[in-house]
Amino acid sequence: MTHPIDDPVHGQPHAAVWPAGVPHALAVPDESLWCPLVRNAQQAPDAPALHFMGRRWTWAELHAEALALAGGLHRLGVGAGDRVLLFMQNCPQYVLACHALWRLGAVALPVNPMNKADELGHYVHDSGARVALASADIAPELQRASAALPADARLRHLVWLDLADALPPALRTPEAARAAGWPTAWCDWLTTRAPRVADPTVQAHEWAELLAPAGPLPPFAGRADDLALLPYTSGTTGAPKGCRHTHATLGHNALSTGPWLGLGSRPGDAQLVVVPMFHITGLVMGLLGAVRQRATVVLLPRWDRDMAARAIASERVTHWPNIPTMVIDLLAAPGLDGFDLSSLRYIGGGGTAMPQAVADRLRERFGLDY
Repeated sequence: MTHPIDDPVHGQPHAAVWPAGVPHALAVPDESLWCPLVRNAQQAPDAPALHFMGRRWTWAELHAEALALAGGLHRLGVGAGDRVLLFMQNCPQYVLACHALWRLGAVALPVNPMNKADELGHYVHDSGARVALASADIAPELQRASAALPADARLRHLVWLDLADALPPALRTPEAARAAGWPTAWCDWLTTRAPRVADPTVQAHEWAELLAPAGPLPPFAGRADDLALLPYTSGTTGAPKGCRHTHATLGHNALSTGPWLGLGSRPGDAQLVVVPMFHITGLVMGLLGAVRQRATVVLLPRWDRDMAARAIASERVTHWPNIPTMVIDLLAAPGLDGFDLSSLRYIGGGGTAMPQAVADRLRERFGLDY
């Protein structure tokens, strides 16, 4: 399907400032967001796909784990059109969960990990979600939310995961994390395995349980116009409302990162994803853009300016979608001169205005226009 943008032939006003070399229309393939991951695994199986806190995945490894998770979710009864709630910070499990759901034709429902039970109950009830995946440090909040709902509106399955399982084995203790120079608050948070809380109203499952070998998956039948994502508004003018995004609407944005941002235009391109993936910017422009353009995803669990600078320098990050406050914070870092950020070719974002003085400093220091 082709989505035309203002065409100079028809005298549209945007034509005068349209960037050179950027097409006026994009042909979005009639396919699911699962398909780019499959292509990457087939065409570049050993290429770097994901980096998280020192651990790496190739495209083949990412694809294999997503397939295994899809099998586990299928055993829980997840199928086409089902809403599945994702309640966690940025982590590799988030990446795997989204793609596993799309392999099954299900719908990902990303939720702010800072939400409390009174907010979470609305998402469960309004969406009709019966399955959720949550990191163990915050899963009890979701349990309380579900238990407070009428019996026929509650979650039926809750999958617990530990962020520590996504770390390199050598960095799964607070002592090792401190020795690696991680932020103090991260050392216990990322490495500690939170206790499971029993709840008779929902069946609990461990992440590893879902990755166990399973029988065959149902035939894949994903199409571009199928529902893919159901993020909720902030609810500033009433109750939060689910926003229906199809594979086509998300795929169009992911596809546009090539001609607009140059992502994937050179071998070795890597995109820093530190804005939260429960938000459209982190999930679509960050994760899905990188997967679609076969660029390495350099993932951080949350914002820390020193960790971001380290990741850009060590992983030779070329693209960084963000919010201006992150750039302001980074440029104010006392140790910024100690990091080589010369690999960056694109930096940009939104959410608030970029102060002109900061934009000028960014241009003078790194030659980058925000």
